[in-house]
Amino acid sequence: LPPRAPSPHADEPVTLRAAVLDFAGVATVDSTGLRMLADLYTELSSRNLLVVISTCRGAVRDSMLTSGLREQIGSSNFLPVLASAVAYAQRRIQSDEEEATYPSFFA
Repeated sequence: LPPRAPSPHADEPVTLRAAVLDFAGVATVDSTGLRMLADLYTELSSRNLLVVISTCRGAVRDSMLTSGLREQIGSSNFLPVLASAVAYAQRRIQSDEEEATYPSFFA
């Protein structure tokens, strides 16, 4: 393959606004994993990043619910399909840029 041409925006800093975490391949999560996710959420939200969880099913979903992690992250930030989670994050970011508040799309 020929080398890629450099992007004209390569030197511009990237501002992250959201993290969409896809759990489609995760079958189980233990207490250590739940603690790590809680710490990750705390770190990302302290940097004003929106955290959205996608495709969280079965035992993983139940563990997040019983541990309180779902409540900490916010139940509206859990979506069943990755494409919906990405679209939701984009709407939230766009809405935050347009106004200080935004409607709850999945409450």
